[in-house]
Amino acid sequence: MVSNEVSNGSRSRFKYVSMLIVIAILTFICTYIFLYMSKPVVYQGVKVDGIEVGGMTVDELEEFLKQLYAHTDQEIILNVLDKQYNVTLSDIGYYDFKNAAEQAYKFGREGSIFSRLKNIAYARTGKLYINFDVKPAVDDKRATEILEKIAKEINRPAVNADIVFKGNDVIEVIPHQVGYEVDIEASLDNLKKKFTDGEVNLPVKEVEPRITSQMLASVKDIVSQYSTVFNPADVNRTLNLQTAANAINGYILLPGEEFSLNKVLGPRIKENGYLEAPVIINGKLVPDYGGGVCQIATTVFNAAVRANLDITERHHHSFPVAYVPVGQDATISGDILDFRFKNNSKYPIYMRAYIKANRFYVDIYGNNTSPGLNIHLSTEVLNVVEPVTEYKEDKTLPPGAQVMEREPHKGYKVNVYKLTYDKNNKLLEKKLLYTDTYKPVNGIVRRNSDVPMLNNMSDAQSSKPAL
Repeated sequence: MVSNEVSNGSRSRFKYVSMLIVIAILTFICTYIFLYMSKPVVYQGVKVDGIEVGGMTVDELEEFLKQLYAHTDQEIILNVLDKQYNVTLSDIGYYDFKNAAEQAYKFGREGSIFSRLKNIAYARTGKLYINFDVKPAVDDKRATEILEKIAKEINRPAVNADIVFKGNDVIEVIPHQVGYEVDIEASLDNLKKKFTDGEVNLPVKEVEPRITSQMLASVKDIVSQYSTVFNPADVNRTLNLQTAANAINGYILLPGEEFSLNKVLGPRIKENGYLEAPVIINGKLVPDYGGGVCQIATTVFNAAVRANLDITERHHHSFPVAYVPVGQDATISGDILDFRFKNNSKYPIYMRAYIKANRFYVDIYGNNTSPGLNIHLSTEVLNVVEPVTEYKEDKTLPPGAQVMEREPHKGYKVNVYKLTYDKNNKLLEKKLLYTDTYKPVNGIVRRNSDVPMLNNMSDAQSSKPAL
C-alpha cells in the first residue's frame, strides 16, 4: 500500500511540474510574441521596392529610402502646342517616402490577433510576399508654378479686329487673331494622371477676341458727324482736345454695350497728358487740368444723338457755352458727372475723333439701315432771366479801379427737341428730349470807389487851360 501511495504522489508531482513547465513555455512564447508585436519597427519579411526593411522604425525607414533615392529623379516631357518642356519629378513633386514607410510599418498591425500573427509569421518565413513601392506624387503648388511659367511663354492674347481708313475714307477691316491660353487646371489634372508615363500633354484653350472680323464687316457707312469750333490760339486747351480725341478715336462699341466718356478719357491729370486750361467752377472760368474736355462731351453727345443712339446719361453746363445752341451741350466732371450712351442698334459702331483746322470732329460709323434719314436738335426758349452785377469793395485796388471777377450769364429754361427728317427733308417726328434750366450767373465786380487824388501841384497846374 505504501509503494502505491508513493507512486501516486510521484506522478502528481510530475504532472504538476510538467504543467508549470508548459505554462512557463507558453508564457515565454506569449511574452516574446507580445514584445515582438509591440516593437515600434517594421516586421521582418516586409519589403519596400523589393528591399528587406524589417527592424526599422518609420523614421529610420523614411531616411533610408531618401538615401536610396538620393540620385533618382524621373524626367517628364510636357507637350504644349508645338513646343516641349523637360522637367523632372523634383520640379513638380516628390517621391512619397513617408507614405511607403507608414504602409510598411502598418503591415501586421490591423485585424484580429490571429490574422495578425499569421501574416507576421508568413512574412517572416517567406510564405507571404509583402512589398510596398515608393510612389511618386505631384505637389499642386510647385506643379502650378511650373505650369504658370510655361503659360507665360505660350499664352497669346486675342487681338480684336480693327478698322483702318484708306484713301477717300475707304473702310478696311484688319482681321482679328485668336488667342491661346494654357488651361492650368486641366493641365494639372493631366499631370497628376499621366506623369508616370514620362510624357504629358497640356491642354490649351482658344481665346476668342471681343471683336471679330465678321462683326466689323457690317461697318460700312458714316451714320453721323458733328463738329464744334475752338480757338487754336489757346494752346493748352487745343492740346487737351487732341489728347481726348486720341482716346476716343478708333473706339468700337458692340450692340448693347454702353459708352462712358469718363472711362474712355481716364482721369484728366498731368500724368495722362492733360494740361491746365479754363474750366467752369462755381460759375466762373478757372485754370485746371483737362480744361476743354467738356467740348469733347458736347461734340460726342451731338454726334450720338444724330446717330439715333440711346443717351443714358447727360448733364448740361452751369451756363450755356458758345460753341453750340443753348440746351444742346453736355458736360462731365471727375467721376461724378459722366456722359454715356448705349449702342441700341443691331450692328457695331466705330468712332472717329480728330481735329481739322479750328474744328473738333466726331464721326460715327456703322450700318446705316435708314439711308436718307436726318436727325437734328432744336431749342425752344421758354424763359430768360437777366443776371445782375454785384459790386464788392476792394481797397487793395487803386482808387477808382475796378476788376471783373465773374462774368454775368443769362439764365434760361429751354425745351430741346429731336427732329427726324426723311430724305426729302420732310419732318417725320418731333420728340421732346428734355427740359433744361440754366440758373443765371450774376456778375461780380471788385472795385475801389475812392476818388483818385492829384499827385502834386504841377499836375493841378497842368490841368488848367493854357493862356
